[in-house]
Amino acid sequence: MQKIIFTIFIVIIALPVYAGDDDGRAYYDFGVFAYQDGDYAGAENYFISAIGFNPDNPMYHYYLGKTYLKTERYDKAEQHLSRAWASDDKISGLKYDIATLRYKTEKYAEAAELFMQVAQEDSTHVLANYYAGLSLMRTERYKDAAAYFVTAAGKSPTIGGNGYYYAGLCYQKIGEFDTALEMFEKVKQDPESQNLKENAEKWIDAIRKKQKALQPYSLYLKLGRRYDSNVRLEPLDEDIYADESDWVNLLYFSGKYDFLKQERFTLGAGYSHYQSWHDDLNEYNLDRQHLQFLRDMVCCSRCLRICVSARILLAGRGKLSAPAPFQT
Repeated sequence: MQKIIFTIFIVIIALPVYAGDDDGRAYYDFGVFAYQDGDYAGAENYFISAIGFNPDNPMYHYYLGKTYLKTERYDKAEQHLSRAWASDDKISGLKYDIATLRYKTEKYAEAAELFMQVAQEDSTHVLANYYAGLSLMRTERYKDAAAYFVTAAGKSPTIGGNGYYYAGLCYQKIGEFDTALEMFEKVKQDPESQNLKENAEKWIDAIRKKQKALQPYSLYLKLGRRYDSNVRLEPLDEDIYADESDWVNLLYFSGKYDFLKQERFTLGAGYSHYQSWHDDLNEYNLDRQHLQFLRDMVCCSRCLRICVSARILLAGRGKLSAPAPFQT
């Protein structure tokens, strides 16, 4: 009962105050209260009533447009926000709401420009920076997007984890892997980002693997020593086995360098060296070097791969032991 009396009292007081200037002002005020309370149906009715008294007031159209934006009726939001903009483009918050409308209707390039303007005009506007990043990311302007995400994350602990996470995604998209790793590490350290930590760790692992794969060079070295109890001395067709045995030391080294390495094309060269030393049967020591030229090309996203290579024997020394015959 007290609430009803209070509301009636406000109406009685408010109407005479605004009646002389604009009879719609009282409806506008009640519409703002309803909007702030989340009563969007009530707010809509109040703003429509206010416009009925003064159809040229940009604030009435602005808040009716905000109400339609909040309730995802984007065509009507466009109509009234544009009407307000045409009358007064300096209304506080109007540019941000139009940017939000552009984002919601997937006009990301337009949204990005408006959000960036808002962020430039008000450096404390965290959401303008954040949504500028999202809009730029949608238009594949990853480097610009990352900068806005980092700014938003630095200004708000609430946005921090999400901002750094999206910044990491952007940096890895443009190949700045070290910076991307730094962003994902920030996500892991953020106590407010528990739900993102697992994804951040997966991205860290994936980026490190990609960094390793993109190295222009690779080296491999293997050393060994083994005992050969049946060193093969005769050709295979004679089917004779030696009764001599010996220890043999083994060395294998290979290296590869890619002169040109892109996402779908690789051009490089490689070198390999194999050598063995017997303790006593030196005539069976082996020494082989090969030079290899490689061209590797992926023709489509389904990984149809064409690999062309040329392998050249640079040098060779020593007898080759014939393989053991197939045993049945």
